[in-house]
Amino acid sequence: MNVLQQPCPQCGRQLQLPSDALGKMAKCPACGHTFTVSGIPDASGASENVEPASFGSRDAFAGVETTSTNPYASPNQPQEANQAFQHAGVGPAAIVPRAVDYGEIWSEGVAVFKNRWGSFVGGFALILVVSILLSVAANGSAALIAAGDEALAAAIGGLFGFLSQFIGNYFQLGYARACLAAARGQESPVQRNILPPFMSFLRFLGGSLVFGFVVVILVGGVVAAAVLAGQADGSLAAIVGVVGGLFVAGIVIFIGLRYWPFMFVVAEDRYGLMDSIRIAGEVTKPNVLTSFLMLFVGALLAFAGAIACYVGMFVTLKLVYAIISVGYLMMSSQPFAQARVPSAPYQPS
Repeated sequence: MNVLQQPCPQCGRQLQLPSDALGKMAKCPACGHTFTVSGIPDASGASENVEPASFGSRDAFAGVETTSTNPYASPNQPQEANQAFQHAGVGPAAIVPRAVDYGEIWSEGVAVFKNRWGSFVGGFALILVVSILLSVAANGSAALIAAGDEALAAAIGGLFGFLSQFIGNYFQLGYARACLAAARGQESPVQRNILPPFMSFLRFLGGSLVFGFVVVILVGGVVAAAVLAGQADGSLAAIVGVVGGLFVAGIVIFIGLRYWPFMFVVAEDRYGLMDSIRIAGEVTKPNVLTSFLMLFVGALLAFAGAIACYVGMFVTLKLVYAIISVGYLMMSSQPFAQARVPSAPYQPS
């Protein structure tokens, strides 16, 4: 029969899998690494130089029994319930970029949110409470320590504001981890993931600084060009400023579309800083239009929540996070707790 051959992403061992395994999970018998199958069919059948992978076993995919109908179905569920949400508790797999249709992301993301909305909303509520407490502590401390000295109060308030932002970013990364865990159907996603490893957080800060530095350099270049143009011709400065501003805006949009998965890649705590940036760009390479639609619809949902006196944002923003989390997992060929039909794997040029 036809088989698939694929090297293990972890140890490089050449593996042999059944032809119907494409898009499902397999386990390397050599190193135990689980990965998404995207191998090349071999019409000649089995080869003596390859080793059969552990496919469809419980130890390869905790709590899940892979079937030909639904690779994420629970072994205790009948096949008629394959489209229902399954708390499979799946873990991360090797990141393999693939093209995904936005309609598929939307339907799967909404389904995940409906079944795990408590985790998405609860995690956000926890971050909101922490932010409020930090703000109150910052303002109260500044008032008590300064004792009427406005300059000192401003300095202390600025210091506490910086610390509040630092801690807020830490919990933001933790919330991204919790969203991924919820999308994977893992138990207690907020409690187990809201406090990310500190080294992972440092990589997140480093990446944010890299992207911010690029924007600052671009803005500084536009300002300098406008100033130089103004010295020669006052009207030319305005033109250079407008054109330069549009150019910077275009670069910022491009960065947002190509590197939005960066936070999720860092949240998985599997790669270094530069590798995380590179992988984020690879994930979106075949999904530029899908990324645009996903972020554009997300902005519309956030705006709709803001119109409802910001109360609706408790739901709409969390729905956006659910959709984006599922979108990242689908674009990177990683499993999540929802039945789906995989698209063709992306072949990098």
